Amino acid sequence: MRKIAKRGAAAAVLAGLATAGLMVAAGPASASTSSETCSSTFSGGNITYRVCVYTDGASAHSYAQVTGGSPFSPLNVYTFGSSYVVGGAQLGRTSGPSRVYGNAQYFLGGDTVGCGATVKAEFGASANYGPFGPTVTVEKTVLC
Repeated sequence: MRKIAKRGAAAAVLAGLATAGLMVAAGPASASTSSETCSSTFSGGNITYRVCVYTDGASAHSYAQVTGGSPFSPLNVYTFGSSYVVGGAQLGRTSGPSRVYGNAQYFLGGDTVGCGATVKAEFGASANYGPFGPTVTVEKTVLC
């Protein structure tokens, strides 16, 4: 009789856990406010680049992606870029020479910004210190 009581108690615990698991699984899913918006890609000569703004709640940051060169033949690149809140503070900037071994990312800045603010990022580059390609830009409104 004792074994039956123990098995019955164990079955009740397992049934309770299963019910609790179902209740957790059936809970509402939280809405995500994270998203990314990127500019069109410039591709010319032996370099390709674009700029992106990523937001998550009131947090925003931007970066540029550059493709060119290879591990055996790196590309000399001069870059310039910045990001800022439209009508507000600058979030960051970058400029100067670097070498790209296939692809690289350049952080253009980030911070917590107000909900509803628009973040703008701009980026341009010169491959092998030749003429600069066009500046690509992207704007993204921060949704909280």
